[in-house]
Amino acid sequence: MEPILSALNILFAASVVAGVLSMVRLSRLRRRVSGSTLAPTLGWCIVTLSLAVAEAAAFVAAAPVLLHHLLAIATSIAFVLPTIFLLCARRPRLVGAHAIVAVFFLIASNTLWLQWLTGQYAVPGRPGLHQVRFFYLALFTVLVAGNHVLSRLRIPVLVATGGALVHLLSVGPWPLHAEPYLRGFGLLLLSAAPLWPVRLPTATDAAACVVRLFVDLWGVGWWEHLRERFNDAARRRRWRLRLTRNGFVHAADETPLAAGKAGPEAMEELLRLLERFAPRTFFAALCSTDTPVQQEAASAGSDGVSITERLPRSPATELRPHRSA
Repeated sequence: MEPILSALNILFAASVVAGVLSMVRLSRLRRRVSGSTLAPTLGWCIVTLSLAVAEAAAFVAAAPVLLHHLLAIATSIAFVLPTIFLLCARRPRLVGAHAIVAVFFLIASNTLWLQWLTGQYAVPGRPGLHQVRFFYLALFTVLVAGNHVLSRLRIPVLVATGGALVHLLSVGPWPLHAEPYLRGFGLLLLSAAPLWPVRLPTATDAAACVVRLFVDLWGVGWWEHLRERFNDAARRRRWRLRLTRNGFVHAADETPLAAGKAGPEAMEELLRLLERFAPRTFFAALCSTDTPVQQEAASAGSDGVSITERLPRSPATELRPHRSA
């Protein structure tokens, strides 16, 4: 029994260390995402990590079993909250996300408190999630991985999602013999995922860099929304270009446009759509120094000139409307 307890203690202690380091790293990123719709998502990621650290510390400190189970359920519930904010990460929808999370938290916490007060647990001997709530949380957890499957964040997101699913099994409606191991292993994956190194996108074209950064941070779902909105505007204005994950391409044959050849109107429209998610300076600050976005933002200095106004002017023929025969 002692070797087993020792192994579990090491597992949960490692989760505490990884969770604290991840919280420090995410806290440093808060200033970089300030002003964007990612700020609430990142904030709730830190809350989820703090609950995971508290749960792991409670096991190491041999806290009451009931407290440990309640913290485990709170961690599983909190994991879906960043997903809710990410799904609503477009102004003005972000305001409604706070109301959704508040209602969601009240319903979930009310269920847990009723189990604790009445002693009628979903799982004999401990609090747990009912089957409907379990599958609801599992669905939202899988949505996290699906939304970032094409981004550079896919590895840490998949690790965190796997850890959350394993951890969710330990608080599910079915009693499991390996419950402590599942909980500890899930916490370790969840706590260590933010420590995975991620490189920012690099590109020689401003639009390509901005688009790749957007896909990495906001995911595939919002990227499809952005692409559809921009391409609809391009068709209405009869522009001979389309927006893809690689930047602007010719509408006829999907070949890439040379850097700076899309014209200021196209870049202005793209940045205008992105302002629902973050200010223009946000993308300029995070893009590589090899891209025109960063170069133009750096050269603007304090004179208040926007990125679009400093982009290279291309020949008017690039955005000339089609002429009917």
